[in-house]
Amino acid sequence: MMHVKVSGLRSAEQGVRCVELGATAIGLNFCEGSSRRISAEAARRIARAVRDSARARSTHVDVVGIVANMPIVEMRALAGEAELDCLELAGDETCDIVAALLPRAYKAARVATEGDVMAARTFPGDYLLVRATVESVTAFGWPVVRDLARTRKLTLAGGLHAGNVRAAVAAVRPFCVDAASGVEQAPGRIDFAKVEAFIAEAKNA
Repeated sequence: MMHVKVSGLRSAEQGVRCVELGATAIGLNFCEGSSRRISAEAARRIARAVRDSARARSTHVDVVGIVANMPIVEMRALAGEAELDCLELAGDETCDIVAALLPRAYKAARVATEGDVMAARTFPGDYLLVRATVESVTAFGWPVVRDLARTRKLTLAGGLHAGNVRAAVAAVRPFCVDAASGVEQAPGRIDFAKVEAFIAEAKNA
């Protein structure tokens, strides 16, 4: 089954609606300087609401906290306080930091070259996210990312939207696809028509 993650949510209402539309994961942003950043208290409200909604539909949703360059002790505390299922490490975290948080964490790696993809392979854990625009992936070849998707539970992110996700899924066959700006009217303002279209295209690829 193709998993679909919608990131950058800022309210319980947004989270519940995304679950209703078929999202199987939501991403909550805790990164300094991000316009999508929310508090642990707000995240906890969202987590509880989406889990209630998922249970009512006999489905499951993962609540993912997106963090960057936080001390390990703070990340562990945040995961507990916000009732997160796992953490997405989107900063300059090392392999050792990722390993210390397993199995409730995975690395988000930016890729623009084949060398970046090779570096992403070194991070531990079953799960991995690669963030790349469709243009940059096309430049160095989909097959490199596709090979990574064969060995890891790979989330593909970066510039995805309803207009390009079908091609991305067909080429890479990732475990999950992730969208933020591609399903927004503006940062933090979710466009549910875009969410619905994105999920439909991803799951029908």
